[in-house]
Amino acid sequence: AITGWSGIYAERTIRLPAAADPDKTTAVWIDAKGGLHFAPSVFSRGEPPTVIIHSPVDGLYTVIQSDESFPDVQGHWAQEEIELLANKRIVAGQPDGGFAPNAKVSRAEFAALLVRALGL
Repeated sequence: AITGWSGIYAERTIRLPAAADPDKTTAVWIDAKGGLHFAPSVFSRGEPPTVIIHSPVDGLYTVIQSDESFPDVQGHWAQEEIELLANKRIVAGQPDGGFAPNAKVSRAEFAALLVRALGL
């Protein structure tokens, strides 16, 4: 949890060495234990390519690329959105490597999704 947060997101800009696919690339902040957390960000395709990060957390930031996929979402109507959110580290798969796209979402899980999506 963020203590003493004033509700303000600081803006940080990172210059990228090359253009990045925003569907497979995300900005993350690294916590004291080395954990990676989604940081809300906007990727530009201009020259030079940049990412603007909006985050309430002070610390170390980087940009990562991933290509998450789950065997049980292939052909599912929400496949693109699930894979996008997984690449952004907002959702994760099940311990068995699947995603369970038709499972119900509890109120606690929904709240956790909102917290991660806001970068809190």
